[in-house]
Amino acid sequence: MSAARALNRNLQIYDAKDPGTVLGGLTLTNAMTTANLYSMVEITFVINQTYTLRDEIGTTIQRDNCPLQPGKYFIVTAGSVNVNDEPLVVRTNSISTGTRTTEFRDAIRERDGCCVITKQEVPGPVYLEWRGGGFLGCGYFSAVTRRALGKS
Repeated sequence: MSAARALNRNLQIYDAKDPGTVLGGLTLTNAMTTANLYSMVEITFVINQTYTLRDEIGTTIQRDNCPLQPGKYFIVTAGSVNVNDEPLVVRTNSISTGTRTTEFRDAIRERDGCCVITKQEVPGPVYLEWRGGGFLGCGYFSAVTRRALGKS
C-alpha cells in the first residue's frame, strides 16, 4: 500500500493475538458507526468463530449506532483471523461523457464540498481526497443543474 493512501488513516485494525501487525485501516468520516466497523470487518476478514472488537484500553465495542472514534481496534476471537482474499473493487472511476464534464464536476465539488447524493464530507482536501477518496463513483447530473451553472 502506498504511503500516500495510508497518510491520513486514523483507525487501525489488529488481530488481538498479534497486536504488533496492522491488518488494515481507514479514514473516519462523521457518519461512521461502530456497527459500520463490524460490517467492514466481516467483509474484509474471514473469522472462523464469533468475535468482538475492543479498543486500545480493552473496552469491548458494542455493535450499535454509536459514532466510531479514531484509534486502534482489536479483533478478539478464539478462532483465526485472515484477510479475505476474494476479489474486490477498490474504487470506481467516473467515465467522462463529454467535453464539459470536468468543468461541471469541479464546479459541483467547489460548491458542495461533499458527495451530492450522500452529503458525505470530503475527509481531507489537503490529501486530494477528491481524486482518490472514493468520490468518483457517480457520473449522474441533470440538465437542470447544468443550466443552473450556466451550461447548456
